[in-house]
Amino acid sequence: METMLTPIRTRLKDETLALACAVSMRRPGDRKPPRRARSASCPALTFSTTVRSIALVRYALAGFVAAGDFSYSGTLFRQVRMTQTWVNPPSDTPLADGEVHLWRASLVQTPDALRRLRSTLAPDESEKAARYHFPRDRDHYVAARGLLRRLLGHYLAQPPQSLRFSYGAYGKPSLADAAGAQDLRFNLSHSHELVIYAFARGRDVGVDIEHMRADLAGDDIAERFFSAREVGMLRALPVAARTRAFFNCWTRKEAYIKARGEGLSHPLDAFDVSLTPGEPAALLGTRGDPRELTRWSLHALDAGEDYAAAVAVQGTGHALRLWQL
Repeated sequence: METMLTPIRTRLKDETLALACAVSMRRPGDRKPPRRARSASCPALTFSTTVRSIALVRYALAGFVAAGDFSYSGTLFRQVRMTQTWVNPPSDTPLADGEVHLWRASLVQTPDALRRLRSTLAPDESEKAARYHFPRDRDHYVAARGLLRRLLGHYLAQPPQSLRFSYGAYGKPSLADAAGAQDLRFNLSHSHELVIYAFARGRDVGVDIEHMRADLAGDDIAERFFSAREVGMLRALPVAARTRAFFNCWTRKEAYIKARGEGLSHPLDAFDVSLTPGEPAALLGTRGDPRELTRWSLHALDAGEDYAAAVAVQGTGHALRLWQL
């Protein structure tokens, strides 16, 4: 397959450059590329070249889809892997009203770091950590909660150990007492060795991350928790793309219900999300209030190899900032 696709990729690159140049030179209202376009940086392009480029795209896509590199929906293709970059934060990271800050961190911490993080926990958090049977799970919980306190302390300019939490009816945490006066809202999710935090002011957020495992992405689980529309979309994909699609669906649904503060009390089959690898994350439909479609924004996150992640944000018009802790 790779040998067959190599000359197609090379030719496709050259002719796609010509096609892109022609499109960029179109005038407003033009329905077709010009019959011949030429500039210092663009090769000659005729209408037959345009047709040939499209044909090459269609021909090559069959191989790309089989290789798991692209998704294809008839006339469009997009790369599956996103190019988001988690960057080291500057010394000061103020959270503006129109921003959502996302932090990614490792749950694998050194013994000294775990001791420092454990010292910031509240008594109920320490008690919960002690109930974990396996040291790995206990350390991951301490890291996730301790890092949450560190980040909240940074945004609020308060000692991490001084913060107090309250919990909604379905377990969603929020800041208690005067600490919540700045209307700082947050959410977190961890899986395997990574944790992601989401922070915003004046708007609810929900985040979910999952370590992808093919043995957990079976049709029986999809049929039990996904909507009929989502199950249909999942089955229509090539087998090689279904694990990624399954976890795209799962993380987007989890992020949405976590943002709403309802957890699994909200039926997962009562709404639809996009799942096809490479397509933008989106809330596609709800069986309740139709205004939900414009009330929330979904964003896929490139959390790392073998991970799927998503964040749901109340409203639109916000900017995501991705920080590596």
